[in-house]
Amino acid sequence: MRAKDCGLKSGLKGMKDPKKIPRILTRASILIRLGSQGNGCGYANTQWCSLNKRLEIIFLLSAILLLPGLAVASTYNVRLLPPQAKDYREPDTAIIIEFDVDILENVTTQLALELNAIDISSLVSIDGKQVIYRPKTPLKTGLHRLRLVAYGDDDEIVEIASWPFEVRQSRAFQNLHAGAEVSLNNSAVLAREHHPDNTQFDRYQANGAAEATLLAANAGSEVGFEGSFIVQDEASRPESARAVDLGPFLLHVEAGDHARLNVGHHALDYNSLIYQNFNRRGVSGVFSIPQIQADLQLFGTHVNDLQGFGGGLGIGEGDDRLGGIVASIQPVRGDPAALSITSAYISGTQNGFDTSGTPAERFIGSTQALVIASALLDRQLRLKLETARSSLDFDRAEYTLDRVDDTAVRFTSQYAGEYIDSRDQAWQWGITLERAMIEPDFYAMSNLNLVSDNDATSLSASLQRGAWRSSLFVKAAHDNLDGRFDSTNTSRQFGFDVDFSTAVSISGSALEHRRHRLSVQQTHLSQQGIELDADAQPLAANHNRTTLIELVNQLDYKRASGYLTLRYDWFDDAASSQSDREILGMEIGGEIDIHERHRLTASFSHDDTHGLQDISDSGFYAISIAFDSVFDAQAMTSSIHIDYEQTDQAATSINPSLRQQMAVGATLAKQVLRPKGISPGLDVQLRASYFNLEDQFDPINDNHFYEVFLDINLFWGTRVNPVPARE
Repeated sequence: MRAKDCGLKSGLKGMKDPKKIPRILTRASILIRLGSQGNGCGYANTQWCSLNKRLEIIFLLSAILLLPGLAVASTYNVRLLPPQAKDYREPDTAIIIEFDVDILENVTTQLALELNAIDISSLVSIDGKQVIYRPKTPLKTGLHRLRLVAYGDDDEIVEIASWPFEVRQSRAFQNLHAGAEVSLNNSAVLAREHHPDNTQFDRYQANGAAEATLLAANAGSEVGFEGSFIVQDEASRPESARAVDLGPFLLHVEAGDHARLNVGHHALDYNSLIYQNFNRRGVSGVFSIPQIQADLQLFGTHVNDLQGFGGGLGIGEGDDRLGGIVASIQPVRGDPAALSITSAYISGTQNGFDTSGTPAERFIGSTQALVIASALLDRQLRLKLETARSSLDFDRAEYTLDRVDDTAVRFTSQYAGEYIDSRDQAWQWGITLERAMIEPDFYAMSNLNLVSDNDATSLSASLQRGAWRSSLFVKAAHDNLDGRFDSTNTSRQFGFDVDFSTAVSISGSALEHRRHRLSVQQTHLSQQGIELDADAQPLAANHNRTTLIELVNQLDYKRASGYLTLRYDWFDDAASSQSDREILGMEIGGEIDIHERHRLTASFSHDDTHGLQDISDSGFYAISIAFDSVFDAQAMTSSIHIDYEQTDQAATSINPSLRQQMAVGATLAKQVLRPKGISPGLDVQLRASYFNLEDQFDPINDNHFYEVFLDINLFWGTRVNPVPARE
């Protein structure tokens, strides 16, 4: 905003009229507070009552911003001072413009300073020949432009000078982010009495962790690393583990929009039937051709989730590995979502085992997949077709069935729309239809929702308007697609949920928010029988049904909130009434903020399970209370918590038991913030637990014991140039 936009330019022109001087003095003092502190137009400081101070302010302001008339720019010279001994600027360094004359005495032109086309005149300060701008927040890395202009009475704008400059984190990198954190945890058992394992515990255990992060980037390239180490003493680590081990890590290198390399634990840029969110240690490289909107991805990764120094990166001749290639293209120029075609080939090797678990032959398999996706009708309609054929049997299905090539096909369509009713309120709605056919041994890596040997159709819908939202889903499935064994298994699922919220004004000011949700789900499974070969007897028919109803209510008022949840879970087994059960559960809780620095939370939950016979009934309830407090701005925190649980459960008809557990804990933490981003801290926690295990039929085996722990956690961390990793 230019100075004249504050409504003060015409006022200072009136200095030629002596009658207007008192009013001008007041308005000028307001604006100079804007110029020195940057609080925006309309900020007045009533503490400025000294006449000498006001006169000094008026001279300063009129010299740089508000005196009328457009002087010739060549009457003085200006220059942007470079940073000391650098050819770039750091995000939080001051920007200084120097005139060749004293600004207060010689400059009579109305000026304005712009940064990236935004007027920052009200944020500058003046010191002799220099105009100084100190950014309130660090400037973003990259190129910027500073512009000094002059204004005339007729709003004519003349550019006096313009300077481009670059903001970088270091001489080599435009964006640099580095950090390290180290923690050491010590736990000592102060007391332990009548514990079942009283002779097999260590009174002192120690472990630690270290994390490191690095991001160095320029306009067209980026290098980043994040990793962790785990340190454990003899008492706390497993027998086969090392004292210092490697945790998850990832190194990534990017070269603009053309190439990307990942080494370590990561998921591929490929989600489909076979490779959905499969996060493993490995290597992947993506090569892009922006001109034709195409990507080529090569990868090698482990089948198992590995940590530590062993196992390699999942390439070469290592065991239990996958490798492959993924190619994708978006043929519609300017609209990649209009059509996308992806093809993949994956091969795998894994050590095999026979039915007794003895290592056997090595399995080698492969998978071919094709994915076609499209967004139509202004992207409201989305279609996706996936198909794959695989001989990967990493799910150990070879124990009972022959390994053959299996096929999976899935088609998904989604439509999202909006309807405006007569009251100009919008109903937002969506419908999703999915059809999937998965043969018995098809292996879907980490896609737990994709059930093999399944022919399923599902339909879901959602509807939303303002504070109301509802959803509905229906699914029907049938298995045994290839007839290798005789089975007739079907399942049907149905569910819906409705939630809404209201806001009520109390006493004309505070708002009370209420939220409600009702959820109902029902699953019906029917298994007529199964027969592996001609001599085997089919299993008895089995029909069961599960119903779950949940009602949730939440209330927020000022600094307090509370909730109430009611649950009803009913399982009906037509084949065996011994398994029938129903569970009634409830949970109530809430929290209160006290003076913004203290918080009290409490909860109570109870489950009551009923079976066919009284002896199989069981009950559970738990109480939790916690108090958290912050003492000062140096992050001194404390917390006290009390937890109590009691379970009365009949695991079998001859050994019902009562289990009671109580824990009391207190934590005191101190974190000290120091210059240069160094942050050491201390966390001390005292925990006490009491257990009561009673056996109704065998009192000799009753166990009453308690434990008292003292935990001390030391941590230290540092950050260099703490800027966001990606802007």
